[in-house]
Amino acid sequence: MILYMNRRDVPNLDRGELPSAVIDYVIGKANKYERRCRTLYGRYIGVPQLHRGDEEDDVRAEANYAKYIVDIIRGYFLSEPVKYDCNDRDKKDSQAQLSLVSTVEAKLDRQNGTLVRHNAVDEDKDGLCDLCGKKIDISAVMAAYHSQNIATVDQRNGKAMGIYGESCELLYASTEEQPRPRSAVYAPDQIVLVQDDTVEHKDLFALWFEQRERTDRSRYYAVTVYTATQYQQYESTSLDKENYVYNPVGAPVPHFFDEVPVVCYENNEERQGDFEQVANLIDARNELLSDRLTDKRKFVNSILAAYGAVLPPETMAAAKQDHFVDGIPQDARLEYVQKTFDENALKVLDDTLVSDIHKMTLTPDMTDQAFAGNASGVALKLKLLALHLLVKSKMSAMEAGLKKRWRLYNNWLAHNGIDPVSVDDVDIVFTVALPIDEAQIVQMVCTLKNAGLVDDQTLLSLLWFVKDPAEAVENMKQQKQENQQQYMDSFTANTEDKADEKEQSADQEQQDKEKDA
Repeated sequence: MILYMNRRDVPNLDRGELPSAVIDYVIGKANKYERRCRTLYGRYIGVPQLHRGDEEDDVRAEANYAKYIVDIIRGYFLSEPVKYDCNDRDKKDSQAQLSLVSTVEAKLDRQNGTLVRHNAVDEDKDGLCDLCGKKIDISAVMAAYHSQNIATVDQRNGKAMGIYGESCELLYASTEEQPRPRSAVYAPDQIVLVQDDTVEHKDLFALWFEQRERTDRSRYYAVTVYTATQYQQYESTSLDKENYVYNPVGAPVPHFFDEVPVVCYENNEERQGDFEQVANLIDARNELLSDRLTDKRKFVNSILAAYGAVLPPETMAAAKQDHFVDGIPQDARLEYVQKTFDENALKVLDDTLVSDIHKMTLTPDMTDQAFAGNASGVALKLKLLALHLLVKSKMSAMEAGLKKRWRLYNNWLAHNGIDPVSVDDVDIVFTVALPIDEAQIVQMVCTLKNAGLVDDQTLLSLLWFVKDPAEAVENMKQQKQENQQQYMDSFTANTEDKADEKEQSADQEQQDKEKDA
């Protein structure tokens, strides 16, 4: 969670010192937030929310719509890993400059994300181009990302955003022989990012805490305070006293991230989860479902009544069990006392609640008949338009956090001799799971190709299976050159063979003339 505080309340923050009163204040705020987080997470994992009676026939049945909503939205824009590439604008500008000089080569290594441009004639000792003098290398950051499967971290952040409305990511250095920057995702009640109360909301410090137990069964808080340069561990004396003291443990340790190493991802401005506003609708639907099942059970266990006769209990029990009874008067009758309810009206109410849940959360009902059959890609896109607009805003909010993470990783790598890469030189690309009409796209690409209206790279970018259009264009050019070379080689070989045959034929004719003479 994010907490705002006046800078004057932490005067010795530059030295890494944090008073016990400040730590206690921050933890107190987080503890008030904990109940909300625990409730929301309980809804996600399917903890029962309804309180039913103690009667045997009372049924409690709940459909976990909270998990459905969170997973659908997260999968829509995070099912594919987030991609990082060099800034297109910078690439186009540099390529425009380089095209003016015939002696300049441009090389783009898409596999490791390295962009190198240099003068082929007059190359500097450092390998940088005389013309642009620029080298963009994101391979170090990408290696750090791939070593810990950063896509999984993004998935966890997206899940926490959908559940709690925000997610907190703590950056640290691994304990390997060769340390690397790492990321750990926490719920917003476990980490508090404290910012100043100015309009800029600059980071002051972050506080991570958890309850632990000593060997004597006494419980205490283990606290780690992160500043822009270092972190300091604290331990509380106990949890039983009203004014317990937080004592520092060891000396401050530098973390080399050059900023507070905590990134907060906000789901929206209100920091609300994806299902939080429809929690009452979900409870109402689950209550209706439980009541319907309870009525069904009570229908099966209906009361058997005897009219015009008094029968002993054992006779009534035998009638219910064996469906047969003997010895009752001729004018007497047996009948079940049943509660009647309108099944159609309940079905309409259930459909209305389900529709409102999907409408308010902007999530599609994948069981709807509208998604069945051979619907076109355009029709499916229209049905998913509301979800797409929602996800676009979520991606914008998450991109701000991903930029800060990129900056922090660069800061840590810079201390290890790696040239930093500004986040302004990197494009962060999300891939949404949007259905496509493959046949229509192929037909459109072929039509544009035959008309000669669009260049090859643009056309290849329209094809869903082409991951790198620029590389595909280069491969096409190389393949064309190889085919031309093979044709020229075969043409030359055929010409030489024909010349040899002609020469041999002339020699044979000369020999035949000499024999005749």
